[in-house]
Amino acid sequence: MVATFVESTMLVTPSALVQPIEDLAADAIERGDLATAIMALIKGTEALVARADLAGRSLFLPMLDQWLVEISERLVRSTCPAGIDAADDGGQLVIATETYGTGGHSRVLEDICCHLPRPTIVLTDLFGRIAAGQLPIDYLYREAGAAGVLVLPPAPPLVKASNLLRVVQQLRPQRIVYLTHHQDAIAFAALASRRVRVPAIFVHHADHNPALGATIDHIHHVDLVRQVGAGCAAALQRDTGYLPLHARDQGARPQPGRALAEASVVTSGAPQKFARQGPYALASIVATACGVVGGRFHHIGPLADDWVAEIRAHLAAHGIAPERFQPVGAVPSLWTALQQLDADVYLSSAPLGGGRAAVEAQGCGYPIVAFDPRETGMPLLATDFYHGATPAWSRLDQLPAALRAACTDASALSAVSRRFYDEQFSDAALSAALTRLHQTSQSLLA
Repeated sequence: MVATFVESTMLVTPSALVQPIEDLAADAIERGDLATAIMALIKGTEALVARADLAGRSLFLPMLDQWLVEISERLVRSTCPAGIDAADDGGQLVIATETYGTGGHSRVLEDICCHLPRPTIVLTDLFGRIAAGQLPIDYLYREAGAAGVLVLPPAPPLVKASNLLRVVQQLRPQRIVYLTHHQDAIAFAALASRRVRVPAIFVHHADHNPALGATIDHIHHVDLVRQVGAGCAAALQRDTGYLPLHARDQGARPQPGRALAEASVVTSGAPQKFARQGPYALASIVATACGVVGGRFHHIGPLADDWVAEIRAHLAAHGIAPERFQPVGAVPSLWTALQQLDADVYLSSAPLGGGRAAVEAQGCGYPIVAFDPRETGMPLLATDFYHGATPAWSRLDQLPAALRAACTDASALSAVSRRFYDEQFSDAALSAALTRLHQTSQSLLA
């Protein structure tokens, strides 16, 4: 079943946008054409994810989830009529679409696997990038503990779903953890049936845009952000779980304790976390920060050469030495890079914040200047990854004061950052949360 909603809730994607997708899927299912139905759900959701007007506003697709459950019921009835029961010695199954060498999505998966007994990862490879050699996954064998890794072979989505169902039939896992991309219907088309009697949690990591699977009521909905989780619980009209982000403790670094005239700033994130134009353009943020501190502005993460040139030209136009902007590029470990950099304050990415990056920066002992997105009109992008004393800004004219506050009280804020990491994002916090979530997911099958 799929949760009942208050139709007016902003989390539910407007029915006018979803109805054409639902009609295509329903018609195909009625004709027994499950292959066409699953493709309609994938392509339709993909189009919704691309809509800027839904980002940070609409997350749920309850009617599409209902049709995924129906597809799964039909697949399970035809493949294993008796259904599938969890086995006490079946291990843990973690299902994702694809993983990456960098970024928070893959780190969440790795952390979960490192804290579960006998994990197996199944990658649906919906986009075919793993099979094409575009996404190497060798690192998973190092970073995901002792997890086995399976990749569904190239095939249409319905065939992949059938293959996944057979894998689960053989493994009979003790629990299933879903970490799929927004439009990935494969896992739910295979396993959303109530005949699959395996406790399961849906990790709502794709929480900026509409996503499949978030409203299936016998799969425990789990959020990585408490603020988002409160909204999801209200819309779903049931309790949701919370899984804290985690980063392996690599120690805090000494705080430089320099005056504003000598202080430097660092930020990090993939290009999509930043804007090239408009009120939150990265060039404007860099120039504003450089007008407050006298040191450098370090940027960790990939950034195109022409974007770097634009930023430096913008600095020159404002009388700021262009070389003060220092692009670091992609790094294998953000925490390690932050330890090695000569910077005083960590500035969160804007207009899209980075949750895990904030965790690592605070664990490393950096004072944080956070971006508060509530004035952007995308309230669901708000995050609670920062401690309560964190200076924050919403408009560019507020950034100087926030940056001065962080630099002036850097020593005390550094200690608060590290303490917040220990309390909220440590190994112990993650392990305890996974135990609680498994117990709740078991109760949903009763």
